[in-house]
Amino acid sequence: MTKILAVVAAVVVIVVVILVGLDLGHVGPFSTSGSGTGTPGGGGGSGQTYTDAVATAQPSTSSVPGGAWTATAGISVDVATSHAVNSTDLTSLSSGAGCGAKLLSSSSSITSIPSTSTSASSGTSNAWIILFSNKTLAVLEVAVFSGTATPLLTLTSYGSCVSTTNALSLPSPLVNSPAAALVAYNSGGSAFISAHHLYDLAEILTPTVTISFGSFKHVLPAAWEISYTTCNMGADDGTTLGGEVAQGFVASVNASTGALVRALNESTVTCPSATPGGGGGGGGAKNTLKNVTYVFVLSQQHAGPGAFWNNGSLVTSLSSMTVGDLTVAIENNTTGAAVSTSGITLAVIGGFSFAVLSVYDFSTNTWNNTAVGFGTSASATHILSINSTMSLKGDKIVLTATSAAPATGSVSAPLGKP
Repeated sequence: MTKILAVVAAVVVIVVVILVGLDLGHVGPFSTSGSGTGTPGGGGGSGQTYTDAVATAQPSTSSVPGGAWTATAGISVDVATSHAVNSTDLTSLSSGAGCGAKLLSSSSSITSIPSTSTSASSGTSNAWIILFSNKTLAVLEVAVFSGTATPLLTLTSYGSCVSTTNALSLPSPLVNSPAAALVAYNSGGSAFISAHHLYDLAEILTPTVTISFGSFKHVLPAAWEISYTTCNMGADDGTTLGGEVAQGFVASVNASTGALVRALNESTVTCPSATPGGGGGGGGAKNTLKNVTYVFVLSQQHAGPGAFWNNGSLVTSLSSMTVGDLTVAIENNTTGAAVSTSGITLAVIGGFSFAVLSVYDFSTNTWNNTAVGFGTSASATHILSINSTMSLKGDKIVLTATSAAPATGSVSAPLGKP
């Protein structure tokens, strides 16, 4: 599912990194072991819609300090086979993933992720994570598994610790998950299922978010991201479900109007793998960057006359990696030819303060601070930022591992249009 979400704008990925991290990053309650085979549906029941899950979750928020809590987002995962929760990774999320994560005692009752028996077009699931926010934009995550609500954790900031978020909301009326799922199904999901009998399904709802960068204000509309994948997300070993071809499909649906925003078939997908070497390079051969990368995406914004910026996130299964482990290049996304870096600056910035942590020198292919963490759960708040005097539409950024890196090879992401 690493490439399926590549259509999500970089700022959106920053906003929903906590959401997709639950599934794609295999941390928190979606950290799984074992493997799932079969289509979503395997005897787990038909599940709930998003609004049903919110109604189930809301009463449980009264026991968590910091309220009143208002539902602002959610994610469901439909799998055929129940998966045991990895308690070690759940604890790791609380202690080291940033954003002031605090694991709640009630989370210890979560032992597995239930399966769901329903059609892909139903928009119902037995496994929902509902996100609530308060007046300071802190976040409370509540699991609604098989109709039971369990508060999991709190975070001091929404998204990838982006302190510039100053408003969150959901449209009213809101397009509920069944309507969004049906749009995705009719826009390519049905064809994907016809080609792949075995698949997993995720439905992510993001709110309307207002983000300010200095005098620049950007409003991200609420959207559903409906994603299908043949990757074996339970095994997390780079394999697919039942030996299916590694492919994916994603549809974005406007959460206010129900209109299709985009639909994308991913004919080439690298399924994530945490082994060998995926946990940080200790013991055994190194894995490739592609195999350990869950999300790598940037999106370009036109910031004014002759000024463009790209913000993006890299999320991997690596437990240790720094910017010094990576070199950077800008290439034409079609031909692979090198693009002039004149007028381009690149830096890694902190998500809390937006302080510049490290700057890249394209002339020497070096960082001025090589020790800054990047691409790991502990450095999830760090954002890759590109400023340019020209549009980089049609180009891509390429990160290549050095010999000292805990992985090998390269990973790239297209630079979006202004």
